[in-house]
Amino acid sequence: MGLSQSDKPKFEAISHSQARQRRAAETEVSKKVVDTVINGAIEAIINALKEDDKVQLIGFGTFEVKSVAAREGHNPKTGETI
Repeated sequence: MGLSQSDKPKFEAISHSQARQRRAAETEVSKKVVDTVINGAIEAIINALKEDDKVQLIGFGTFEVKSVAAREGHNPKTGETI
């Protein structure tokens, strides 16, 4: 049974800069250190994906590279196949 719209957690999109500022304030470490940690984590995820590894961050999500078959698209204005 799925969650209703009212039961789903509300998420706010924030920029990298906002995330860095918030985390620095919460942990009382410099923005530079927070930036190094965030960038290091993102780089580790990217490098693992380049090696075709699956990355699972418990409580956050799973990242993996998947092959998807090509499909035809259509220009909605002209109907032309692209």
